[in-house]
Amino acid sequence: MKIALTVLICMLLFVSAKAQKVTLKEKDASLESVLMKIKDQTNYDVFYSGNLINRTNPVTINVKKKELLLVLNDIFRKQPISYSIANQTIVWCLKRGIKKVERQPEGVQIIISDLPDPLVPGVIVNQLGEPMAGVTIINLKDSVHRKSASDKNGRFTIAATRGDLLAFRSQGHKENLLFFRGEQSLKVQMFEKVLEMEGITVESKVKEKLNLNTQIDLTNRSYMNLGQVLQGTVPGLTLQILPSNRKKVIGVNIPTTHGGLKMTYYTVEQYLQYDPRLGQRVIEALEKGQRLPLGSGIVLPVFSTQSSVTLVPELRGSASFGNTEGMMIVIDGFPIEEFPADYPMANVESVQVIKDPKELIKWGPRAMAGIILIKTKDGKFNKLRISYSTNMYYSRNLSIMSMI
Repeated sequence: MKIALTVLICMLLFVSAKAQKVTLKEKDASLESVLMKIKDQTNYDVFYSGNLINRTNPVTINVKKKELLLVLNDIFRKQPISYSIANQTIVWCLKRGIKKVERQPEGVQIIISDLPDPLVPGVIVNQLGEPMAGVTIINLKDSVHRKSASDKNGRFTIAATRGDLLAFRSQGHKENLLFFRGEQSLKVQMFEKVLEMEGITVESKVKEKLNLNTQIDLTNRSYMNLGQVLQGTVPGLTLQILPSNRKKVIGVNIPTTHGGLKMTYYTVEQYLQYDPRLGQRVIEALEKGQRLPLGSGIVLPVFSTQSSVTLVPELRGSASFGNTEGMMIVIDGFPIEEFPADYPMANVESVQVIKDPKELIKWGPRAMAGIILIKTKDGKFNKLRISYSTNMYYSRNLSIMSMI
């Protein structure tokens, strides 16, 4: 399948280049000026390194409406450099396998053929400077299109020589084209690709019959909260009481060097005013134990431990039974981190418990313990509706006179 796809791409490039017609009449012209005229007559760009210009020979050519590939072959046949076509671009490059010697006896030429290209090391990072794994590196120099991939540390090696055109591709990122000039190592930065969507179509199916194993009957339960509704209504679902200790950032220390090394303490509110651009991201990263964003500097947190008791919903027989996360909670299509036991049912339209593995896999590994899917009520246009309910208890007042 890969071989067929490669052959098809090569055929498409060949047909595209062959469809271009070129007319030239030049005598002892520079290679650069000739290729610029080809660029004006076709939709192909020209890419070359400045140190290759001095190695070229004058060009003499006279063609009329001749295919582009044939014209390029005639031009570069008598040149010490070669070319390749990649992404509608004519790329100059050194010819492989020939090493030029200053002076040799007449009739003697040294030719070194089939020399393997040296392996060029490098590292790939994202726009935050973090290593990127799984980036595909392609050498577009010839039709072989040698490939490599970066490891978990962002490092890679690829066979390349001076003048090669390297392409770096990753899902969700812009393609990065790099002209290799013989560097000892490479450092490549990838940037995310912003996709624009014309529209989103959401389709949903509503079951006519209520399945009591997965859907919860909310009739006369609008006064309850989510924890009360789930308790004892779904077979196999229990609410486990787990103690939790949560670290919360109450302030930060920022080192300053004015008049010697000093520490300046800021509360969270003061720090957000001190650094409005990155302050909120820094606080969230400190509480989650993650790496601080670039440009935040040195920030030393001051924590306060808060002890609490939380409810964790679990399904009997789940592979993750007994963990501290429990089931995944999704409200109107958006997952939330903690279980909202006090979530009111007054504005809830439906509560559904999903156990089917085929449905759980759509939400990723976090949903393997099951999903509690909550859908709130939608507002109705130009229709005001007020609901009121109350509970009253009464009993007959004891008469003191009747007891005497």
